[in-house]
Amino acid sequence: MKKIIILLLAINVGLVIFLAGMLYLAEVHPFHSTSALFHIQSAAENTRVNLTSDPVKKAEESLSLVEYRLADLGFVDRESKIDTAVSALDKALTTAILNVEEVPAVQSKDLFKQVENLLVRIEVVISGVEVQLPEESLTQLGKKVAALQEAITPKLAANQVSTGAVTVPAVAVAKVIPFLG
Repeated sequence: MKKIIILLLAINVGLVIFLAGMLYLAEVHPFHSTSALFHIQSAAENTRVNLTSDPVKKAEESLSLVEYRLADLGFVDRESKIDTAVSALDKALTTAILNVEEVPAVQSKDLFKQVENLLVRIEVVISGVEVQLPEESLTQLGKKVAALQEAITPKLAANQVSTGAVTVPAVAVAKVIPFLG
């Protein structure tokens, strides 16, 4: 009987330690998107967002995750890690826009302004990173951001994200222009 109680107690203590660790990861964000343990942190962050019942709070937390992923992209210094950072930012941005769309229309206008400002910051970071580390995934994310900036309402932005239909006019596609050294 004592062995069963000790076993149950050990399982409960282990579960509490695990949940405390996941909460710590979701709150502190210690790992960057290029870290080996980032996937565990990402799962904790996404679970925390999904457990939020208030749609406004859920959208705000999603937007803050996009900010963290954007900072991660800004710190990438090797081409081998850029795809991981871009993928994490893209997933966070998609989730955030879909969460903003779930917010009632009255409150979503303020959140959509935050999304517009965030898209401008993403565009700036992408252009800065692209100069140092030219990569196809950055170009694709840049096209997505440009298409989202053209969206007038949160509903249109969410439709573009959910369908994956990101269209950019041929004139707006970035081209490399060589300059003399």
